[in-house]
Amino acid sequence: MTSPTHPFWDYSLRFYADPETKAACLDLQDRLGADVNIVLYALYRASRGDQLDLGGLREADQAVAAWRDDVVRPLRQVRRALKPHPHALSAADQSRVHDKIKKLELEAEQAQQYHLEGLAIAATTISEDIAARANIATCAAYLEIDPSDPALATLLKRFQTLRQTRP
Repeated sequence: MTSPTHPFWDYSLRFYADPETKAACLDLQDRLGADVNIVLYALYRASRGDQLDLGGLREADQAVAAWRDDVVRPLRQVRRALKPHPHALSAADQSRVHDKIKKLELEAEQAQQYHLEGLAIAATTISEDIAARANIATCAAYLEIDPSDPALATLLKRFQTLRQTRP
């Protein structure tokens, strides 16, 4: 029995595989409190030629806000707290728990993406490149940052790279 395909999750794994892209995503997350899954959702939709407006991005964010705040972020906080092995327990025990929490955090993010992928958020259909630039600008507006932010520029560059290497 095979599991169902989830194009958004598959896209995100390919997107996030690049070290520079990963650093940019973590920068947005740590510096601004951004939900990287929302930014990736905007780029995934752009890869399908969908331009999201601010209302659509807000709708996506609100659809997963409780899950992110109640499940994903607490798991991330616990995982990060265990990373330097600050407790009296053995480093091996702390590492084992850290790894299990990391796996749960990833599963929680995957569930969030599955939910986002199933949403019927209206979009304007245009070319992928224009949609990507527009969706990055919408993310910048949503995050209240300059659209030329280096992290966003890195993500747009990665989008273009993936688009060029697509079969």
